[in-house]
Amino acid sequence: MSSPSANAIVDVLGLAASSDPAQFLTVHVAEGFQSRVLDRVQRQIAPGDKAFWTTVIPKATLDRQKKRGRLSAQNSDRVYDIARVWAATLEVFKDKDAARQFVHRPHMLLNNQSPIDVAMISSAGADQVVTLINRAAAGVAL
Repeated sequence: MSSPSANAIVDVLGLAASSDPAQFLTVHVAEGFQSRVLDRVQRQIAPGDKAFWTTVIPKATLDRQKKRGRLSAQNSDRVYDIARVWAATLEVFKDKDAARQFVHRPHMLLNNQSPIDVAMISSAGADQVVTLINRAAAGVAL
């Protein structure tokens, strides 16, 4: 496993299936996800944490884009990264509760930050977390 499948990411985002999910995601990120995607992803990763996205998107911007019903391309790209990390985590752990525990627990290979916190910093952080998850999938002790 190197990265989660585009189908897995589409599923995490709650988007309709497509015959070419990678192209579908590229177009949707560029156009901006519908704001409902935020709630769907947040409920999977951090149920009950209504402030989950304010780490990635400033609250005023988040409120404005939710009111408009669509995220900017830049914020959609950040949401895509978080969904990619979550999809990779689910592919390895298979269980949402175990996956949630993993992404929220500080990890020594991430400077004692939680995987979700590192992933929310930048796409480079998301890449670092996916690499860590890939090591777990390959059987490397974490």
